[in-house]
Amino acid sequence: MVSHLHGDHFGGIPFLILHCQFAGRVRPLTIVGPAGVRERVIAAMEVRDGPRR
Repeated sequence: MVSHLHGDHFGGIPFLILHCQFAGRVRPLTIVGPAGVRERVIAAMEVRDGPRR
């Protein structure tokens, strides 16, 4: 669970997702947090991977 969206609490999520991809995780990963967490995860992944198409 992400308690709030400050970088020290949120910043590792893109790396966790990347690790799950490389480790071959196939089960969904649920991230629980405050309002806006979904949008913040998507934005962070776009910085890493480029815009989604």
